[in-house]
Amino acid sequence: MLLFLIFALIVVSGLIAYLGDQIGMKIGKKRLSIFGIRPKYTSIIITILTGVFIATISITLLMIASEDVRMAVFDMQGLLIKLNHLNQQVMEKDSLLKHTTENYNNKVKEMEVEIAQTTVELNNILLERDSLKNDLNETKDEYNKLKDLLDETKDQYQTVAQTKVELEDNILSLQDKVTELESQKQVLETERLALQDDKQSLEEDIKTMQKEIDQLTDKMTDVIVKSNALVLGSQLVMDNKDVVYRKGDLVYIESLDTIPGGTRKDGELIVDEFLARANQYVYKLNLRKEQNNGRSIQFENREDLLTIAQELVTSENEKILVAVFASKNIWVGEFLDAIITTEPNYRVFTKDEIICEKMIDSNQNPSVIEKEITDILDVVSEQAREKNILVTSAGSVGTIAFGDFFKIIETIKDQSGKIRVTVKASKDIWREDTLSSDNLTFNISRVGDLP
Repeated sequence: MLLFLIFALIVVSGLIAYLGDQIGMKIGKKRLSIFGIRPKYTSIIITILTGVFIATISITLLMIASEDVRMAVFDMQGLLIKLNHLNQQVMEKDSLLKHTTENYNNKVKEMEVEIAQTTVELNNILLERDSLKNDLNETKDEYNKLKDLLDETKDQYQTVAQTKVELEDNILSLQDKVTELESQKQVLETERLALQDDKQSLEEDIKTMQKEIDQLTDKMTDVIVKSNALVLGSQLVMDNKDVVYRKGDLVYIESLDTIPGGTRKDGELIVDEFLARANQYVYKLNLRKEQNNGRSIQFENREDLLTIAQELVTSENEKILVAVFASKNIWVGEFLDAIITTEPNYRVFTKDEIICEKMIDSNQNPSVIEKEITDILDVVSEQAREKNILVTSAGSVGTIAFGDFFKIIETIKDQSGKIRVTVKASKDIWREDTLSSDNLTFNISRVGDLP
């Protein structure tokens, strides 16, 4: 269409130019005059009008044939404004697209990490489920063996009964044997019932584990769906990320041996060594350090240090606890403004001291035995709290290892009848110590035996 229009313009322009030239020649030959003007100027005016006519025809045809040309001629300013507005929108869209892409990439990375963690958890649960299945199969095998043994015992009992009829002269001996077999039968029956309970417990555990596996599978699927359908979101910025210590936070604590009869300089030397260790403890933190000695901890009241030095040589206690606390919020790049305090340190339990003692029936259900051991540990913790042992930031006074806990339970289950459980301190336990398998001993003995 455009080529045709251009071709038509060329043809029409040439035709008009030709006609204008012919008219100009004729008027020039005839020496015609318009409005009394000389023929020479009349010819010039006709030539000019011919050019104007050519331009008018060209523009008119272009505007008739093209809406864009009409817009360019009559609405050029509006077109420029619209073009600038469109360029601004394009720039905004590009910026928004860039921001959206960055957020999308960050969210995808978070989702990938979450998927990896969930996959690891799922694999661990699958391994634990397989282990439980193996334990269940072993339990079933043991149950079948005990059942066969019970059948054999019943056969033996019938044989003994027949022998009793045939050999009446040995009736007393046979009665004793029958009584013994009956006792074995009861023991086996008890063990069989216990195995049934264990079997039911294992089956319930397997069902619970299967439910957890299904839930984790659903969770992982949901995470994958969310990662594929990720939309623009905002990320939260963590507050106080540059705070090293908050006001009142414990910075460093240590138990110092007192030096009765020592001089004040001896106490000051011990305090200086303590401060050196405290500064070494926070050395790797992003704190401001003094150029001459590299120390970061500063004390609001230096007199407290002299008081502690004096206490080290005058205290009647064997040890004292010295603690450093932040006196305000400490930010990265600041000195650590702190206060220092002391508390008496003493033995909470002495070596071989009996902390708790309890009788337990070893024939009970394992879950009941586990509950009674837990109660014993609660009693030990309560006694330690009453003697003001230091607690951790989580409010605990310590714990024993998971394996040691179940080892105690298995030892009790291997016994029969009433069992005495005695908890002793295996060494001196001070206030700063935490209770653990390292300083606690569990003695297990049958009632009637020497502890």
